[in-house]
Amino acid sequence: MSRTTAHRRLINRSSKYIEKHWNQVKRCMLGLPSFDNLRERRLYKKDDVVYLLDDKDHTAWIWQGRIGRCKSYRVPSSVDVEGVPYIVTSIEIAAFKTPAALRHLIIPDTIEYMDGDTFSFMPNLRSVYIGKGVRALSNWHFRHCPKLRVIDLSKENPHLKIEDGLVLSADGKELWRSLFNRKELRIPEGVECVKDVACWYDDKLESITFPSSLRTIGDNSFAGLPKLKKVVLPEGLEQLVVQCFMDCPNLEYVDLPSTLHRIGWKTFVDCMSLKTLIVRSLIELDSHFDDPECYPFETCRLYVPQELIETYRKDPWWGRFKHILPIQ
Repeated sequence: MSRTTAHRRLINRSSKYIEKHWNQVKRCMLGLPSFDNLRERRLYKKDDVVYLLDDKDHTAWIWQGRIGRCKSYRVPSSVDVEGVPYIVTSIEIAAFKTPAALRHLIIPDTIEYMDGDTFSFMPNLRSVYIGKGVRALSNWHFRHCPKLRVIDLSKENPHLKIEDGLVLSADGKELWRSLFNRKELRIPEGVECVKDVACWYDDKLESITFPSSLRTIGDNSFAGLPKLKKVVLPEGLEQLVVQCFMDCPNLEYVDLPSTLHRIGWKTFVDCMSLKTLIVRSLIELDSHFDDPECYPFETCRLYVPQELIETYRKDPWWGRFKHILPIQ
């Protein structure tokens, strides 16, 4: 098999894998080059690192690397190709095999994007330094790193900032994640959007205080919180995207504001302890309750505005609730 054919097959297989993992979407959301130009890049290997090179803008993406048994590792910021420097701007899906011995990691200033599956499941990782180029830092990054205690973000980063253990957008309008598990979360005023998976599967989180500025809660933001019992969402909130509070087994009370106009797919699936659900919107909310065995239709009391009771009772989805009552 020729080198060109092997390269083409690698790119074809990898493109399908990347598309499956939403890399294209994530790049577009961050304003970064998409995988449309993947076929224009060429493979280049140096010092146990395989790069994808763009000969037009002289940038490189790390496609595959090897950390080995190093306890400290600095991701390359550039690679010299026949005397020409290529700036490393991206770390791709599963670029590095899980490095069991790694304790300290440095992400240089040149890196703009790193896939969430790149640095996870590292049992001995203690600290991470992240440079000024990175545009996203979600709960996908560095998950299942039980000894991680320090995540240091460059103060020169124009995209992100860290305040009180929370990763926020530089303007404070987006909450990307909580760095570490906590019992009580107070989302600061000014936050308009809680990003996807911001606090998912936090086994310590018991209560959440939401700001009046909040407008959107993203995909799986608060999924899998076993100790969460009560959620009161603020007036001004407009949408719950997908599976926002999925799999919160002890959630008993939910109060939704009148400004809410969308409840996403499976927002409260597998919340079988839910006893009270208050829907204050003056229009019937569009929602779908797939997997009826995963909702407490028999025991949960659904409270809606008096004038919408019959509308909810006749709805093919909402009507599954046995107890539909007027808001007092």
